[in-house]
Amino acid sequence: MARYFKHFWIFFVIVIVVCGVCVPIKIAMSKGDGVTYTRTNHEAPKERVFDYADVLSDGEEEQLRALIAEKEVQCGCDIVLVTINEPELNTEQELMVYADDFYDHNQFGFDKACGDGCLYLDNWGSGYYWFSTCGRCEAKYSSEMIDSLTTGINDELVEDYEGPYGYEYFYDAYEYYVETVYRNMNGHSAALQVDHPLLISLGVALLVAIIYVLVGVSHTKAKITTNDLTYVKAGTHVFH
Repeated sequence: MARYFKHFWIFFVIVIVVCGVCVPIKIAMSKGDGVTYTRTNHEAPKERVFDYADVLSDGEEEQLRALIAEKEVQCGCDIVLVTINEPELNTEQELMVYADDFYDHNQFGFDKACGDGCLYLDNWGSGYYWFSTCGRCEAKYSSEMIDSLTTGINDELVEDYEGPYGYEYFYDAYEYYVETVYRNMNGHSAALQVDHPLLISLGVALLVAIIYVLVGVSHTKAKITTNDLTYVKAGTHVFH
């Protein structure tokens, strides 16, 4: 086995490299989780869940309020959800005006009235929705990030298709909204957190290393290193 040991060095190299990359990423992703912000705007109402379309149960509303309260102080932004059932509001422009006016009228903003925060408006009467941002949220969110957020929310709804509005369970989608805003505002990458966790990366590295070692060992076994004269002393072979 000693002659095969040289093949195992790649295993240790891969594990060390993966740890060297993944551990700092994991630390960076969790950095800031223990940081809390102090609210300086006391003009806004305490309510964050305005379920006018009545798509959430009372228990789900309370659960969502608790989650929002927790995440707001961790990212320093107001996170507001509004659901309506208004068929006449059937353009993005109308939804934008409604959402922006709702945010400004209630003076939402973690730092000041009409300050840092966001609002997701979901109109179940027309199927349109709008994500409104202000302050730090407006500076943070590009159009690509907004598209990613709204696509993710709707993907959560599609997974539970059924019910009076065409869907059976809404809480997952709105929980996704809150969690994603929190992650984005704290500089976390959803892709890194969900698709590439540390254990999966290490597992892939281990698998690659094992395959490499097995292939290397099999090639070593298959290689012919002797011939007819290998063990014959030079000048001593005699044929009769």
